[in-house]
Amino acid sequence: MSIIPAPSSADKSAATTPPPDQNASQSQGDEDAPKLNMATKIVMLAQTAGISVFHTPDYVPFVRVPIGNHRENYPIQSTVFRRWLSGLYFRSLKRAPNANAIADAVSILAANAIHNGQRIEAHTRVARLGGTIYLDLADADWRVIEITRDGWRIVSNPTVMFRRPPGMYQLPEPKVGGSIDLLRQFVNTKSESGFRLVIAFLVACLRPGRPFPVLFLRGEQGSAKSTLARLLRNLTDPNKAPLRRPPRDDRDLILAAMNGWNVVFDNLSFIPYWLSDGLCCLATGAGFGTRTTNDEETLFQATRPIIVTAIEDVVTRGDLMDRCLIVELTPIPDERRRTEADIEADFAKMQPLILGALLDAVSVAIRNYAATRLPALPRMADFAQWVSAAELALGWKAGSFMADYSGNRDASIEAILDDSPIYGPLMTLLDEHSGHWEGTPTDLLDALTTKAGDKNSKHKSWPAKPNALTNRLKRLSPALRARGITIERERTGHDGRRTLRVCRTPSESSARSASGDSYGRNADDSADDCRKSIGSEIPRKSYCADNADDADDGPQTPRDSNFAGPYLDRI
Repeated sequence: MSIIPAPSSADKSAATTPPPDQNASQSQGDEDAPKLNMATKIVMLAQTAGISVFHTPDYVPFVRVPIGNHRENYPIQSTVFRRWLSGLYFRSLKRAPNANAIADAVSILAANAIHNGQRIEAHTRVARLGGTIYLDLADADWRVIEITRDGWRIVSNPTVMFRRPPGMYQLPEPKVGGSIDLLRQFVNTKSESGFRLVIAFLVACLRPGRPFPVLFLRGEQGSAKSTLARLLRNLTDPNKAPLRRPPRDDRDLILAAMNGWNVVFDNLSFIPYWLSDGLCCLATGAGFGTRTTNDEETLFQATRPIIVTAIEDVVTRGDLMDRCLIVELTPIPDERRRTEADIEADFAKMQPLILGALLDAVSVAIRNYAATRLPALPRMADFAQWVSAAELALGWKAGSFMADYSGNRDASIEAILDDSPIYGPLMTLLDEHSGHWEGTPTDLLDALTTKAGDKNSKHKSWPAKPNALTNRLKRLSPALRARGITIERERTGHDGRRTLRVCRTPSESSARSASGDSYGRNADDSADDCRKSIGSEIPRKSYCADNADDADDGPQTPRDSNFAGPYLDRI
């Protein structure tokens, strides 16, 4: 596959850097002038070469270095900038600087960036400024793709700042005239709906600043899960390590996010509770703090598109599954199996055309987003509206994506409920009480344990205490509500005893929930039905998915002609 590492200025020749001012050199050599130490000379040489400094909103100092006819952005304390300073000094004065002088010069420039530089965000791969989206090509000239409502084009010296983390590879130049259907030959989904969900994920990848879905590729051995995940990442964010093993802790998770745009975890056999919560946070916006010297804290923040591959149903917690696009892959017969070298060669030929078609779709989404209206907003409302706004450019009928997305969410709901050991006993309990039950969490646990029987209630997944049951119900609440079941709580009596009310709402409410208006929008309607059936008034306080995220069962986040827009004449 023709993936090219992002170039580093440390390897470039002296001809790419403007020479220092001759008058300054003469001044330094004047015997009557005060002698300058080596660090000061390095700083003056860098300033003479035309650098500028700035800092990010979280006070990371950056420098803009002129290289030829463009500028490159480096963290001031990075190895690549230290090497650039060393090379500049040697080319200018014909001798090598010592390490202490370089360190002192870096410290001076960093202080200048923090206290005197502008406050500017340094983006990774994708950025948004107003109504324009930028995609970093990561090429030697530091060019980017500018996407607006009118189309897209490749520009030099953009107004937004990009950073190049280690491992970032170069994107090919996109081409006009392609079709997103060219990707179909590389995607072996079980259904057409699955293919459209993959495309929807890619369209969402190029919209920074909003929650992203988690693409879950599931299939047995030989279904090319890893190959597809690698190709999908290479389409928008090629990297030296496109696939990763699961992180060991939250710190590893956020560092993986900081050093790439897409985060891909391959061949997971189990997702622990902490990682499930971490993926949820990363999909919607995660922050991580670590203590550094002098009791200060360094903060990291990231929102990233995520791909997970697995053989089994490793996504079991409702809050993560609620953010997932679950795509089932089919095994590839031996007679159709190809070598990875052949697949990568074919993909390299098609990638510029596929990328161009994807950029067309993003441009149309920018244009149509504000005017796009959905009949009901699902949990990932921004994502759903964004992809729906791009349907015309993708060649889809209006509303087809929401039909696919709603069906995928319904299947997720079924998987959540089937995986829960308390769902079956809860349904049995409601059947025996005409759809309504009321009591304390202890009463409910006792009743469910009786219905489950010894075999199920003694399993390690069974909630052992009332508070564990309450936390399970919090996480199950969105899925239950989608099936017409509401769970409400209140405190009664002088001692503030906790009471739970479990109600099966009328069938028309259940049908409305299953059609996509379930995650919070009709919770009050369902609660009203529950109150009427019981004949009492209780406070409007229901479990919802957002509250459930923190729960746990126990100890365990006018353009010119250079614009490309083949769909513009049809819109």
